[in-house]
Amino acid sequence: MGVPNAMPARRSIFDFLRAELRVVLPNATWVAAGIGRRAASAVCVIGVSEQDDRPGSQTLYNTMVYIAKDGSILGRHRKLMPTYQERFFWGMGNAADLLVIDTGFGRLGGLICFENHVTLFKAAMATKGEEIHAACWPGYWRYTGERMDTRDMSGAVGPWHTCDQDAAIREYAFETQTFVVSANLIQPPESVPDNFPYKESDCRRSSKLRPSWK
Repeated sequence: MGVPNAMPARRSIFDFLRAELRVVLPNATWVAAGIGRRAASAVCVIGVSEQDDRPGSQTLYNTMVYIAKDGSILGRHRKLMPTYQERFFWGMGNAADLLVIDTGFGRLGGLICFENHVTLFKAAMATKGEEIHAACWPGYWRYTGERMDTRDMSGAVGPWHTCDQDAAIREYAFETQTFVVSANLIQPPESVPDNFPYKESDCRRSSKLRPSWK
């Protein structure tokens, strides 16, 4: 793989592959989230590690799935360009997956992690008429140190300008005049392997913003 000590990385990739989900469109139904979704009677946006649905392909994608109140899948968005070490696990998405979903409460779209910073992605979503934006992140972090170049993954919050997420969602709401819901990964500690370096981190944080003119 071109990196030192590649065996642990290979094992992690195989773990991802064994835990993959295959989302077949159209007319797919999401079963795993069914109980909680029906209890809330809500449209859901969730992140999954998805295996390509093309026959013979083993490519995995960092995918955002839109689920209707009846459990049907409204659409999916695969992260267009995996960031940093994500490229060990996930392939590149397709711009065709930059979509906005019509719901009973507005036109819903979303982007994954660093995509929320990319100007052209934001412009594409605005052009599609996005009104409500789901910004999904893998966790919460902030930058510390004299040069603000040390990433703190402890889960400590604020001040808001020390985390690029906080700036990104405010910028997104202002630039595109959309309502932004920002949500981080929530994962039970018992589901994380003991040898994972950030197992003890509390990286859960969510927020919601509205356009300044609303």
